Amino acid sequence: MATIEAATLRARLADGSLAGPWRLDPSRSTVELHTKSMWGLAPVKGTFRELSGEGALTATGEASGTLTVHSASIDTKNRKRDDHLRSADFFDSAAYRSAFGLTWNQMGMAAMKNTITIHAVFLRG
Repeated sequence: MATIEAATLRARLADGSLAGPWRLDPSRSTVELHTKSMWGLAPVKGTFRELSGEGALTATGEASGTLTVHSASIDTKNRKRDDHLRSADFFDSAAYRSAFGLTWNQMGMAAMKNTITIHAVFLRG
């Protein structure tokens, strides 16, 4: 798949040539976790290895879609911490996975549009 320069992407969004359904390519996409430890002493970084998504672009360049992040795929390079994050104390990955909807405008701004579900806690965007 070819890389599209920003100016070319804006032009193609404006002329509607990219309109239609799209599917996320997981091999070219990343969802990361960045936070501080409980006591704020050290940053914790991780990557979710499994994700999927799909969306649609309109002829006017507006986009909407769904991104699903599989919480069991968290990888912080620390197996004990990862197992704890997958447990019922945090993600409860055996029962839940995180999913949320995003919308984009022509300026590339994203905003949460739908419900986020993390460990059965619902947050509205």
